Amino acid sequence: MDSHREVLERLRSSFLSGKTRPEEFRLSQLMALVQLITDNEKAILEALHQDLSKPMFEAVLSELDMVLNEANYTINNFRAWMQPEYVDKNLSCVTCICCGAPWCFQLEPDAVGSCLSSYCFGNCAVLKPSEVSQATEKLLADLIPKYLDQDCYAVVCGGAEETKTLLENRFNHIFYTGSQAVARLILQAASEHLTPVTLELGGKSPCLIFGQVDVPAAAKRLAWAKFFNAGQSCVAPDYVLCTPQMKDALLPALRKALELFYSPQPQDSQDYGRIVTDRHWTRLTRLLRQSQGKVEIGGGSQQEERYIGKRWEERERGQRREERERGQRREERKRGQRREERERGKRWEERERGQRWEERETGVEVQRRRGTEVRGGRRGTEVRYIAPTVVVDVKETDPLMEEEIFGPILPILTVDTLEEGISFINRREAPLALYVFSDDNKVVNTVLEHTTSGGFCSNDGMVHMSLPSLPFGGIGSSGMGRYHGRWGFETFSHNRGCMLRGWGLERINTLRYPPYTAERLGWLRWATTVKKKSSWGCALM
Repeated sequence: MDSHREVLERLRSSFLSGKTRPEEFRLSQLMALVQLITDNEKAILEALHQDLSKPMFEAVLSELDMVLNEANYTINNFRAWMQPEYVDKNLSCVTCICCGAPWCFQLEPDAVGSCLSSYCFGNCAVLKPSEVSQATEKLLADLIPKYLDQDCYAVVCGGAEETKTLLENRFNHIFYTGSQAVARLILQAASEHLTPVTLELGGKSPCLIFGQVDVPAAAKRLAWAKFFNAGQSCVAPDYVLCTPQMKDALLPALRKALELFYSPQPQDSQDYGRIVTDRHWTRLTRLLRQSQGKVEIGGGSQQEERYIGKRWEERERGQRREERERGQRREERKRGQRREERERGKRWEERERGQRWEERETGVEVQRRRGTEVRGGRRGTEVRYIAPTVVVDVKETDPLMEEEIFGPILPILTVDTLEEGISFINRREAPLALYVFSDDNKVVNTVLEHTTSGGFCSNDGMVHMSLPSLPFGGIGSSGMGRYHGRWGFETFSHNRGCMLRGWGLERINTLRYPPYTAERLGWLRWATTVKKKSSWGCALM
């Protein structure tokens, strides 16, 4: 029997036994999840740093505290959420949930947090962490069985093949956060069992700056939201729309904010993250190479200078120095250098060829620290580094505008009017988040009324997703469904209409029984028709 099927059968049997339904059990599992976080805070922070070089401050803020706040909010309110809602509907469990977590936030409400709503309503759940964040994936797989009931909750690890095999089984609901490409595969798999799906897919979230603003404050909030976790957030501002005059005022303020946040040398800052894998690093640098815009912050004017987040000139000087040294060694060998020297020269050439090949293949530099080589982007603080980068003179057709950037690259596009900015946003797919910076409430309300997005925030970035009292989710290509707090509780439950009747008024009910007559129909229509400006109707059927 398939191991995944065995896991699901165990969970489903536990659900059918009624084990998850008592309020006390649900509360115990929610509190166990809180205990898991608080007991293992150090290990969680270490795993996040190992996967993403995520600064402790950002990890606590976006991972630990968000899950703890969501959990405590749920603990405080889930009893009220469980109560029947008279008269129109009732709530029932949906049995077995599959939650797919993103690599950028393995704990926060997109991931472990999404299971909170499942737990509090008595569902069983399978958590599938992202295989990209390997350290965090392993930690979750170790900790969850120790704290949560293994008969009701399980963790499945692995890559694409493991996910494909898992989805061949029948779930009652699938929750996924990630890319549109994977979401299509999940929808296809879900269609085999007609399984409902909640998707959070990100997209290109715009930041429209128009009218009067506090430019220094706007620059700080924009820079924080964009370069948090090195830009690897589904709700990070993907690009900026502003007037040419605002661009001229914004650029020096952004430069000042970035130097204040990360110092003039961000690669040395402990508060700036790294790109998660070599593949993601290569994709981002490729986008910058292909861009026709001008890098204003984060690099020089030459193509290579502007996309490598390390001091390129120093690297070039080092390479030229190594070439001269290799030339000198070749001359020495020609003059009859000893055999040992020739062998060392050969080994040196082989090593250099290997280094150049590795750099061409992955774009990751080989570092030497205290005589030890660090290769492949697996260790060290310099690997997979891309500087906070701002690109101007970007056109709508630029490669940077063709896909979600999901990295520390911020294009700035200019518009002349508010209407032009709104039109630009509406020509594209509905984003997961939309940000407007303006002192004028009319500007904010105009954008809010004339655009569509999963979420909306004025004069700040990302913070709206931290409130468990607000629904969070996408629309269109940025996702479907909503969660956080009560909204997640309803997503993972079923609004079951319940009508409980007695045996009275049977004489009135005879009006609906055959044999039918025009007189009976008239009385029934009079009794059951909902009148205008009335919120209820009589139900005799």
